[in-house]
Amino acid sequence: MAADRLDAIVIGAGVEGLTAAVALARAGLGVIVVERKLSPGLLGLGRPAVVAGETARTLDLTAHGVRFAPPPPIAGVAGDASIVLWPEEHGARASIAALSKRDAEAYGEFRNRIARAARSPARMSSPVAWLTSTAPEGENESSPFWLSSIAHVLDEAFDTELLKGIWAQGAVIGTGVSPTAPLSALLFTRASLLGDIAPDLSGRVVAGGRSRLIAGLIAKFLALGGELRLGAEAREIIIDRDAAQGVQLVGGVMLRAPLVISCLDPRRSYLMLVGLRRLPQAVVRQMTGARSEAKPGLVRLTLGAVPHFARLAPDVLAADPLIRINPRLDRLAHAHGAFRRRLLSDEISLDVTVRPLTAPSPAGGVGWELVASAPYLPAETTEGPWSAGRRERLQELALAALEGVAPGLTAMVEQIAVLNPPEPQTNMGPNGAAFLQANASSDPTVLPRPLGAPAPQVLKNLVVLERNVFATDGVVGLMAARAVAGAKAKGRLRA
Repeated sequence: MAADRLDAIVIGAGVEGLTAAVALARAGLGVIVVERKLSPGLLGLGRPAVVAGETARTLDLTAHGVRFAPPPPIAGVAGDASIVLWPEEHGARASIAALSKRDAEAYGEFRNRIARAARSPARMSSPVAWLTSTAPEGENESSPFWLSSIAHVLDEAFDTELLKGIWAQGAVIGTGVSPTAPLSALLFTRASLLGDIAPDLSGRVVAGGRSRLIAGLIAKFLALGGELRLGAEAREIIIDRDAAQGVQLVGGVMLRAPLVISCLDPRRSYLMLVGLRRLPQAVVRQMTGARSEAKPGLVRLTLGAVPHFARLAPDVLAADPLIRINPRLDRLAHAHGAFRRRLLSDEISLDVTVRPLTAPSPAGGVGWELVASAPYLPAETTEGPWSAGRRERLQELALAALEGVAPGLTAMVEQIAVLNPPEPQTNMGPNGAAFLQANASSDPTVLPRPLGAPAPQVLKNLVVLERNVFATDGVVGLMAARAVAGAKAKGRLRA
């Protein structure tokens, strides 16, 4: 694809950016995606994926290697106790009954209550419409979820702290919302629907997780004639006459197109604008307002052998579970308090996936990859960007938590790396650093906004995507592409 014939530039090869790129390429547009990482598979490492049903159908993802699977079991481990929430209700109730017969009996009705809440609003056609609306539809099954916190809903339903922690951690990971925050039960219902409670109302679980989904989107994009540039980092978004005209990469390469879609954090996207005479008020509000979500911390371990979790049977590990370590409401609330103060909590909880490596391990044998996600991790600390010492401390905390439930795991580690938070950005410049310092006290823990306008076109020809925790994978990217596919540029974008 010739760079001077581009119709659109997409910054970032995550799920939403690639979804937008594929949708635009299907419409006949010339699209290029730039991604600073050399391996796009790392963007989805260790994370499950539930792709929106409409996205899967519209983009025909099954033709390019994306396969769907039943939800994996979710195992919770803390101290000498464990619970496995199998997708099949009978198995989950049997596991819960080992700790509480009362909770096992309540489990089925609680799942049914969530499913009824998703279906109850009279004028809503789907749970997506319900979860993204701005007010409850009168008094119905969904009302308690609008008025309560995650902690309140779970305390009313169950006695077992481990069971409550498993549910709560699934809702808050990847957000900046405390399980004790009012209205946070919305996140709980969303996380529940993305599992196996109401699959007919939600999305499809992608076999292999988010990395497999990203690989399928890339294959689809390339088959449509799109261009993907790995290791290409955007440095500036060029603005002329208050309209986006292109992107300059680190190293000086200039890409010009009448449409730019940025999947970077909105604040970072706006700090990259060059040539803008005056920031629109919408941009100012975005830059100065409290952040509505947080990305989980990610630590990747390469192991020489499959780890043995003392409280989990071999058949559980064989089912490729999502393992929650130390999930408790009080622990999560404590970690959230540290997150608000932009500190690293010593009481760390983890979401863990363990899978065999597709290539030989560093030692030359068959290896295993373990990815641990920490629910609350500040993107910036009170001391500025994450230092090497703080990143090492995160590794130590993750290893200690893992060793507590998988004795001997530390001796198996061949490599360990922190994937998120990323290394300090080197292209931010003095203005960006000053901005972060001036806003260090902002509270990033407000409840995520409803999914109203996922692709705000605050400047002509510039769309800044903001992932929303209410949406399944691919929703925001697809909506953005549909919103801009008919926009005028170079006279007119090809429809």
